[in-house]
Amino acid sequence: MAFAKPTLTLKTKACRVLFECWLEGRGSALLPKRSDIGPAALKEILPQVEIIEIRAPNVAIVRLAGTAYRYMFGLELTGRNLVDLSIGELGRQGAYRNYVSAHQPCGRHAELSFVYSAGGEDSFEYLSLPLAAAGPGEPPLLLVAMASLLGRRWENTVVPHIAGNPGDFSRFVDIGAGVPASLDPPADFMISDAAAVP
Repeated sequence: MAFAKPTLTLKTKACRVLFECWLEGRGSALLPKRSDIGPAALKEILPQVEIIEIRAPNVAIVRLAGTAYRYMFGLELTGRNLVDLSIGELGRQGAYRNYVSAHQPCGRHAELSFVYSAGGEDSFEYLSLPLAAAGPGEPPLLLVAMASLLGRRWENTVVPHIAGNPGDFSRFVDIGAGVPASLDPPADFMISDAAAVP
């Protein structure tokens, strides 16, 4: 069964390249695996690429974060649990959107505003697409690209909490399995007591 190509209007090269590589990798399947998308295909946008392993609603481990993320957030994200870096209701919202994107599965396209420690402001385009689990019992992954809409490259000091920046625009993207009715988490979606990460 072949799935229809999602309709997306993408503004940045990083998001366009990620989308095309993801489409090519999935072929006629609903989802590609990580092994279906070789590093060479993403080589030109690797600084803007992130891979997140969604183990549970409260555990989203960054397996790869390009250098652009270190410049933006002032810290190395690889190996960290994004949920631990979240705060408040917007953090719960971010955890829900990642969890649903991996398990529905569906994509997510957004534009995010960000203010740097020196006072500079920027807007980013964000695209997240799900990857199939590598095998039985393995967690699903999200393949992410994020790039400045203004073509800037700011360097930040450490940001204590990175999740929770309100989006100027955000939507789930139907890749063939439908999308949730709302971007907001239901009342019973909990992310407290994050598990220890090995």
